[in-house]
Amino acid sequence: MMEIIFPMQILFVINFFIWIIYIILKYLKHKEIRFKDEIFKGLFIIYITFLIGITMFPICIRINNPDLFSIPLYQRANLDIIPFVEYFNNKIPLAGIIKNVLGNIILLMPLNVFAFMHNRKFMNIKSSFLLSLLTSISIELMQLILNLSLLSSNFRAVSIEDVILNTIGGLISYFIYSFIYSRLKRDKEI
Repeated sequence: MMEIIFPMQILFVINFFIWIIYIILKYLKHKEIRFKDEIFKGLFIIYITFLIGITMFPICIRINNPDLFSIPLYQRANLDIIPFVEYFNNKIPLAGIIKNVLGNIILLMPLNVFAFMHNRKFMNIKSSFLLSLLTSISIELMQLILNLSLLSSNFRAVSIEDVILNTIGGLISYFIYSFIYSRLKRDKEI
């Protein structure tokens, strides 16, 4: 059996080089390079890389692993469809619960801020809700696909509570950003 592990750091290295090549090509084509825009794009790339890295990586691929075939499909799927039940069964220590809840709430907060800053049309509760919900569902579906593939052996929990907490985090970021934005706008008018 052969094992290949793709760590999260590989994503950062690949994306960094892609971003540098993009800036060089832009410069060679004599396109305007606006520092503020490039910093915004760079921070967005770092965030997306971190988001993918934290939710999908490390990916552990085992080639010629007969043990994977012996694991039932429902076990490989690792579905957690009843939210928060593990917390009440005392199977997770309090520190683990706090880390999981806060981590999932914070995870998608920057995504909405980037969307708001990129386009003001996203600055409404419906867009914020949909962006958070659909992104979270996409992450969980990708985790399910990785779990069910015969290559990967990282059975991450595919959890409805993650979707709920990620969406709540997205909505919290909407309210925080809206509050700050309205304050700054009002202060400029004074």
